[in-house]
Amino acid sequence: MHPLGPDVTQFTDTELQNKIFELSKKMNTAQRMGDPNLIHQVQMLYYGFLEEQQTRERTKMEELMKTNGSDFDDIIDVN
Repeated sequence: MHPLGPDVTQFTDTELQNKIFELSKKMNTAQRMGDPNLIHQVQMLYYGFLEEQQTRERTKMEELMKTNGSDFDDIIDVN
């Protein structure tokens, strides 16, 4: 996470996805320019947004598994 970057938790899922896409394009441009300092700065921002997106997806998956898991407990009775 970039120390001067924005608070990524305040972004909506769509805004987060758009920022990841935008930073990916900027990272590719920085790599073509060959400036390692610029690449590092853009990577820190990119990975901060990407980490937030993965955290949200993991949370949604865990909630879905909890919801589905409790429903199956009532349907299947193994004796």
